[in-house]
Amino acid sequence: MQLSLRNDGLTPVDPTDFILFSPEQLHTFNNRFEKFNEETVTTWIKGQSFQGKERLVPVSMVFVNHRRLKKFGDYPLPHINAPAYAGISAGKTAISACINALQEIMERHATMCWWHNPAHSSSLSIPKDSSVAQLIEEFENKGNRVSIVSIENRFQIPIYAATVLNTESGIVNTGFGCRPTNESAILKALTEACTLQAGSFDLLNPHGELFKAIERGELWEGIAKPWRKDRRYLDYYSSDFSTLNDLMLQQQVYLDQRLLSRVEPWLFPTQTSEYSYPDHHFKSSDDELDFYLTTLDSMSLEPIMVDVTSPDVQSLQISVIRVLVPGLVPNFAVGDLHLGKQAIQYEPVLLGHQPEPTPLNQLNINPLPHC
Repeated sequence: MQLSLRNDGLTPVDPTDFILFSPEQLHTFNNRFEKFNEETVTTWIKGQSFQGKERLVPVSMVFVNHRRLKKFGDYPLPHINAPAYAGISAGKTAISACINALQEIMERHATMCWWHNPAHSSSLSIPKDSSVAQLIEEFENKGNRVSIVSIENRFQIPIYAATVLNTESGIVNTGFGCRPTNESAILKALTEACTLQAGSFDLLNPHGELFKAIERGELWEGIAKPWRKDRRYLDYYSSDFSTLNDLMLQQQVYLDQRLLSRVEPWLFPTQTSEYSYPDHHFKSSDDELDFYLTTLDSMSLEPIMVDVTSPDVQSLQISVIRVLVPGLVPNFAVGDLHLGKQAIQYEPVLLGHQPEPTPLNQLNINPLPHC
C-alpha cells in the first residue's frame, strides 16, 4: 500500500513513526486492533507539514467517529488505532487552532508517560499571593482537597495535573493543562478537573444526564457500566483493566473509593517543589507557534495538520484543525495502553530519572481519574 502510494507521487506518513501497540499486545488483543505497517490497506487523507509539504495520514487518526464505520468508500477501515482524542481544536484563526492542538498533544504525551511510569512527582508549593492560591482556597472552602503536580517533560514548558478530591463524596478527578505560563497551565488544569467533577456527580445518579442520554440512544451504552448503589465499580474489571476501553469508564470506576489509595503517590505526593519551568511570554501567536514547532523539530518530530473545517463552521470564520505528531504518545483508555516502541517506558530514561526503561511489571496500569 505504501509503495503504491509513493509510486503515484504521494507521501504517506511512515506507519512505524506512530506510537501504537507492541507485538505482544497485538497478539493478545484478539483482533481488536491490527498491526499498522506498509502493507496495511486503509483510507488516507491529505494533510501537510508546517513547512507546506503534503503528507498523507490515516483517516482514522484524523476523525474520531471511525469506529461507527466499517468502510470509507470502497476501502476498509482497519482498527489500527484507538480513538484519536488529542490534537483537534477550533480557533478564530488556523494558527490559534494549531497552537491549542499542539499544546494538547504535548500535554497528553507528558501525562501518559508520567502516569504509567513509577511515581516521581512532587506537589507544587503555590505562591500565597497568586490567583491560583485564591482559587484553591475557594475549592477547599467548598469541601475539596486540591493537589497541583508539575509534570516533568522534554518540551521544557509548564504542564500540570490538578486533582480535586471532594472529601464528602469521595469523588476524585484530575485535569491537565499545558500553557506558556505556569499560572495559565494550572488554571486550565483546574478548570478541566471541575468539569470532570460535575460529570462524576452526575454518574452517582442512576437517572442522571448521562444515563438518560444512553437510554435515548444518543450515547453508546459502552461508555458506562450498569449503575451500582454500592459504587463497587472495580468489580467489573480484572486486575489489569484490559476491558476498560473507553475514557468515560475511567471516570465511572473512580466512584469506587477503593481505587484512590493505589494512585496517591502520583496524585497527592508528599514532597513539594517550586515551579519547574519558567514562564514563556510571546509577542504574537506566530512567535508562540514557532516556539512549539522549533521545540518539536529539535526532537526530530514533524507535526502534520489537516484542516477539517466544515462549510457551516467556516461561515462563522472559525477554523478547525487536526494536528498529528507521529512519535509522541497519545492519550487512551487504560485498556488500550500504547506500549509501541517502548516509548512510555523510555521516557524516564530521557528525563534522567532512571538508567533503564521501566520493566513491564513496574508500569502503573491503573486508570487515570480523567476522561
